[in-house]
Amino acid sequence: MTNVEAKVRKYEERYGLLARQLVDAVWVLDPASMKYLYISSSVAALRGFTPEEVKNSSIRDHLTPDSYTQAVEVIMEALKKFEQNEATSRILELEMLRKDGSTVWLEVTARLYREQDGTVRIMGISKDIQERKAFEREKDRLVDELRAALVEAARLLRENRILRGLLPICASCKRIRDEDGKWWPVEEYIASRTEAEFTHSICPECRIKLYPQLS
Repeated sequence: MTNVEAKVRKYEERYGLLARQLVDAVWVLDPASMKYLYISSSVAALRGFTPEEVKNSSIRDHLTPDSYTQAVEVIMEALKKFEQNEATSRILELEMLRKDGSTVWLEVTARLYREQDGTVRIMGISKDIQERKAFEREKDRLVDELRAALVEAARLLRENRILRGLLPICASCKRIRDEDGKWWPVEEYIASRTEAEFTHSICPECRIKLYPQLS
């Protein structure tokens, strides 16, 4: 048992009721094997596991693939800086597995330290941020909807300007001249600048003129 484990367990024994009611989970990890050496009883409230079920298991078994990759990358980087006597405290947002198969987002605050025998360990605290992540997803959804609405508003405004503005049109063939001087059939001009689609029919006056036998 490491010094940190001993201190945490002593704390839990002294303040047993309070420790069992803590929402945040305290844990110790071996960076060499990526296995938990210790985790407090709060893990049951967070993820449904008992401390015994988590201890000596790899973080790979508890993290989603993306979060596992992120955690390993951060740990490897932190180990290098730790050997260079640089600050190694990190805060991550990781998606972890619950015992029932669902997932929960946790904010993980961790730092590296060295035992008296020189062994490097990672001590951390995991905090439930599921509500915060849900709020962030809802905010992103609303931002996307607003962005789409602004794009649609700009499109409608552009079409409105096209349809309400003065259009140079040939008095004979009815083609429309664009800003570059190119002449377009009416259908092509409007279709290229709006989302309007054309269907062709014959008005009563033209039907009489073109097909008098059907009138």
